[in-house]
Amino acid sequence: SKPDAGRTTGGAAAGVSGVEAAATTAAVSGSAARDASSAVVTGPPAKGARDLVCTLLPELLPPLIKDLTEWTVAQRLCAARSMLTTLVLAGEGATGHLNTLIPALCSAIGDESTEVASYVIQGVHVTGAS
Repeated sequence: SKPDAGRTTGGAAAGVSGVEAAATTAAVSGSAARDASSAVVTGPPAKGARDLVCTLLPELLPPLIKDLTEWTVAQRLCAARSMLTTLVLAGEGATGHLNTLIPALCSAIGDESTEVASYVIQGVHVTGAS
């Protein structure tokens, strides 16, 4: 079963869930906004969402990077999804943090969970395209 969207469990998930939910809701259309897992992105993030995430990157990245190395797959998966969302929203703003991001993303690409690795690879692609 899915955890409640409003429930926080600590770590990066708690720090990012509000931003992730707001950004996802802003970037989706119609009924997809009710269920972020079925969200259909209709275009680039709104300028306000991008600016907010860029401002918060120094606070968002350390817990996300830490959670990418946690021992439970569920926590690493949550961190990888949150990292991808954060990188999508930050866009070019993430390039100022490459010294921190590159080592963390390179390590996480080799995750034993292919799902975690897949989200990390998508994050690398998003960052490289910015």
